[in-house]
Amino acid sequence: MNGRFQKGQPRAPTAGRQPGVPNKKRSLEAIAEEMGFDFLHALATIAADIDHPRRFDAIKEGCQYIIPKMNANSVSLNSDLASLAEEFAKMTTEEIEAWIKSNASRK
Repeated sequence: MNGRFQKGQPRAPTAGRQPGVPNKKRSLEAIAEEMGFDFLHALATIAADIDHPRRFDAIKEGCQYIIPKMNANSVSLNSDLASLAEEFAKMTTEEIEAWIKSNASRK
């Protein structure tokens, strides 16, 4: 045998990458970290520049790190929030403050 895989023969037990060995490819995040580059800071810089043509895209991408994405379970939460907003719309400021005080201990 010449050390190469032969069709119909079992592979050597040490053939291939062993379990637990990381990929040789470095991630973009690891390279950026080594260079001291902060993606979120870069997005924030672009978002703060009113005249930048990609400002909206930077804001949209940056929001993913600040505001959690909603999943299917959030749909019922959204309808609950809508009904609560309707209730609040009918209340006076004093009633809303009283509601907040009475529900503050629920956390």
